[in-house]
Amino acid sequence: MGVIGKLFKLTSVTLVGGVGVTAYSYPELRKEPMQLISAMNRGIRVVKAGSMMASDYINAPEITSEVHAKAANRMYECFAKNAGPYIKLGQMVGQMQMLLPQEYCQAFEPMCMNAPKTPFVEVRKIVEADLGQTIEQVFSEFEEMPLASASLAQVHRAKLRSTGEVVAVKVQHKWIREQVPGDLRLIQFGVDIACKLFPEFKYGWLPEEFKTRLPLELDFTKEAENANKCREIFKNNKNVYVPKIYSDFTRQRVLVMSFEEGIPVSHVKEMHAKGYDLKRLAKIISETFIFMIYEKGFVHSDPHPGNLFARKKLINGKEDIELVILDHGIYTSLTEETRLSYTKLWRGILSQDEPMIKESSKELGADFYELFTAMIVNRTYEDVMNKGTAVNTKSRLGQVKSDEDKDAIKRYALYYHKDIVSILDMIKRELLLVLKTNNYLRAIDNRLGNPNNSYNIINEVTWKVFRNEVKTYRGWSYYREYIRYYWFRFLFTLYRMKIRIQGLFGIKASPEELEDFEQEAH
Repeated sequence: MGVIGKLFKLTSVTLVGGVGVTAYSYPELRKEPMQLISAMNRGIRVVKAGSMMASDYINAPEITSEVHAKAANRMYECFAKNAGPYIKLGQMVGQMQMLLPQEYCQAFEPMCMNAPKTPFVEVRKIVEADLGQTIEQVFSEFEEMPLASASLAQVHRAKLRSTGEVVAVKVQHKWIREQVPGDLRLIQFGVDIACKLFPEFKYGWLPEEFKTRLPLELDFTKEAENANKCREIFKNNKNVYVPKIYSDFTRQRVLVMSFEEGIPVSHVKEMHAKGYDLKRLAKIISETFIFMIYEKGFVHSDPHPGNLFARKKLINGKEDIELVILDHGIYTSLTEETRLSYTKLWRGILSQDEPMIKESSKELGADFYELFTAMIVNRTYEDVMNKGTAVNTKSRLGQVKSDEDKDAIKRYALYYHKDIVSILDMIKRELLLVLKTNNYLRAIDNRLGNPNNSYNIINEVTWKVFRNEVKTYRGWSYYREYIRYYWFRFLFTLYRMKIRIQGLFGIKASPEELEDFEQEAH
């Protein structure tokens, strides 16, 4: 068959497949011609990208990094054009280092698309329909241009007529709620086909996780509940602030909260220029999320830099930093059993206690404890246990920076790819978002200048939980862990002294070290 014939065949299959898939996936849009056409375009893109990705893998003599990269780029282009929920799924893919082939993580890392903006005339309809009042009755001011727009919603600045308070109004995009069920069916369809073509493809957990969490994000009353619970948790913490929710004006598609100023923690250069203590900020962020994971078991699971603001504040008469936590749509609740097992796992990692790592990994559903540990820390197990070239805490647990280390991680993930997929099928579902949160914390900690800060705080908090709540370790086992805790604390004291000495000698961060984070759409 000639080139033209092959092209015609591909086009025909894509068109017919796309139309068929759309008819199956979007029955609720059949009475909305324009939306159905838009859905058809998304369906055609998915079928086309999926077909070409399948061809990439089927025709490859062996599955190499180049094959993964080519397929990942096809998938990225499809998700970027389809927008909406696909952006959310793409961000999820980009955050799964050590969980997915690295080529996919790298391709999706910059998923910072220009999110769609809903015209104000439609915003007005949504707000008034949900609140049962006109905008003018509720707000004395309402800015028509959104302050920010993301994949599922956009935010407007307004002023409440009743109190004069300045508020942020989060409004869901038009048609998102109607499109999501079909988009989820379409994504599931693609995964089902992949599973039939490639029996070793065991990523069924990915759309399942997405289907579980996305409907919750689309119900802003759930986000309000999460925000209120988080606000209660940190009500006595002067360094953490959660915006006030105005429940009287919050509905499924509209969320009204206090308007908060601050600098996104991604803007490292701006904070540095304005005299922010970046190491202090890194410590506050680490303490906040580690407290949520290990002590409360209630975890904000989308702490990317766009959802965290920093601002200066006088606390006890001294200038300090206040962390503002935004976007409470995604939370993970850990069971008591999971929380304590995860605590033990990190005690084992910090102490290099292989039996403890093995025991806690099994409790969490991962029999292959060496690989599970590598996935958690994003380093090889040999590095974590000092069996390789890593000889200190920074090199065995710190952020991977050098090209050599990154290549080693890539080879490790590629070699154990099938085992990684099996582990993801086995582990408890709530751990998936905790792993994502860990990735964010490591990146933020590293960029703000404290590459081991999180581990220092994990040592403190996990020891507190271990000492007070884990009852299975007593006698010599308890005192052995007690000694390890203080040894690790001593090592970090030496590290902090080194940092202070560097400061005394004027060793400051370079422009490269102050490079801003990527700002993700959310």
